Amino acid sequence: MPPAATDLGPDGPGITNVEDIAPKPFVDAFFARFCGQPENKTCFDCTAKNPSWASVTFGTLMCLDCSGLHRRLGVHVSFCRSTGMDKWTYRQLYRMAVSGNKRARAHWRQSRLDPHQKIESKYETPAALKYRQMVDANSAAEARAKVCLLAGDHGVEAARGPSPSAEDPLTAYMNALAPTVKKTSSG
Repeated sequence: MPPAATDLGPDGPGITNVEDIAPKPFVDAFFARFCGQPENKTCFDCTAKNPSWASVTFGTLMCLDCSGLHRRLGVHVSFCRSTGMDKWTYRQLYRMAVSGNKRARAHWRQSRLDPHQKIESKYETPAALKYRQMVDANSAAEARAKVCLLAGDHGVEAARGPSPSAEDPLTAYMNALAPTVKKTSSG
């Protein structure tokens, strides 16, 4: 039986400073859930399976090869970490929880960009900047609200929902940006 969330370290209201390093068992539990989501089992930038690296900036998972390309872009464009070897702050985990590969792919498609376009050009587009700003705002809001990162319907689970609720600020913002189709009556 897996350890209780309280055995892993503070979560939600128990987090006193989001800049604190999360305990390794907590990080492992977070990524076990996060990486277990079907949409996070494939690299965001290519088709490699079981990615073990992350862009903290965009809240996406990627393979080792793509993480090298991200690192070449510079940390001002995409800050990368290993999901299993590096230390993570709670703030960084909130960034991952509000994003994920599914939301990022949806944003790129909604912006009429191919999520699998060349890394060198993809992350310096207006769509990438807009997505980064949404991740900034939503992760800060979840951190202020002290949303539990390991709880069933918060954090990771909320990021995964099959049809995110209209109350989700990221979804509401993305829906507001979507072009509306005007129906014309024929006849």
